[in-house]
Amino acid sequence: MRAKLIQVFMAFLVFSAQGFAQPFALVAHVDSRNVLLVDTGSSLITDTIATDRSATRIAVNRAGNRAYVTSITSLDLTVIDLFRRVVVDRIPVDINAQGLAFTPDGARVYVTNLNSDTVTVIDLSDNSVVDTISVGQEPSGIQVTPDGSRVCIALAGDDQVAVLDASSGSLLDTIEAGNEPRGLVISPAGSRVYVLVSDDNSITVIDAGSNEVIDTITVGVSPGSLALTPDGSRLYVSNFISTDISVIDTIAGDVEDTIALPGSPTDLTLNSDGSRLYATIFSDPALVVLNTDTGMTIDSVPVEAGPIGVAVIDALPFTEGMARSIPTLSVVFCIALLIALAALGASARKNAPVP
Repeated sequence: MRAKLIQVFMAFLVFSAQGFAQPFALVAHVDSRNVLLVDTGSSLITDTIATDRSATRIAVNRAGNRAYVTSITSLDLTVIDLFRRVVVDRIPVDINAQGLAFTPDGARVYVTNLNSDTVTVIDLSDNSVVDTISVGQEPSGIQVTPDGSRVCIALAGDDQVAVLDASSGSLLDTIEAGNEPRGLVISPAGSRVYVLVSDDNSITVIDAGSNEVIDTITVGVSPGSLALTPDGSRLYVSNFISTDISVIDTIAGDVEDTIALPGSPTDLTLNSDGSRLYATIFSDPALVVLNTDTGMTIDSVPVEAGPIGVAVIDALPFTEGMARSIPTLSVVFCIALLIALAALGASARKNAPVP
């Protein structure tokens, strides 16, 4: 009985550590102007957050408590409190903001502004704009290197990738990437930059040490977004017109699989361990969830009109109040366990045979 009580207590501690949480997806909609919160465990939409903006891309900060949403029509970046599920701030950027990239320490976020050819740098401690950097034409995708030293930007209008010094904001280099590069990701080791080149239907691979193009990989028609596994071994590319996903083996440097989708995908993201791939489908609005081991669809959740961006957070407390109550519940349960164990000990001594 004593062992059973201890097992129950340990299970409760594990449950408490998870913060009453489930994996959640956040889907930004350009038409309905909402962000939907989707419980990926139950496939239920648990909340609808009105942004009052034509929402496009969405990203969650390193702490997991704020979501940042770009818009093609407004002059600000929307900030959502993920505990309270409400908009808590609007940060000035330029119209048609595109990409979002956090620094590794989570202190800043970079936002590309397509129309003004600039990048806005935001201090997340107070959501203030600390710099606006002029870059090349039509900056789209953006990423910060894993060591935080450089910022890479896809310049669709210049057919280049710009490399900035993160500390000074100065331009270090430009790399010819192909016709209309619109997105990019950087390998976990920081050694490779994978650039989505929309007009060429390809991925340009850049050696981050030499800033030279070392490979070009053909994908589907009209690629639009990228997702790289945590170990960097696979790169997923969504293709809007061919309505599929190209799966690239980054070691071999070729497409190892093509996954058919029920409609045109607009964005991709992976969960933290890379076991699940999430795709927003624009033509028949849905959030599709795929098993990355098999490439099979394991879920499809209908969403609102015009889904564009998607972000996933593995552990989101249901409410701030519930999250705060977890330590209290743990203490109460611990006291109850100690009382039960003491009672068991007393009972055992009482029933023990007298020598």
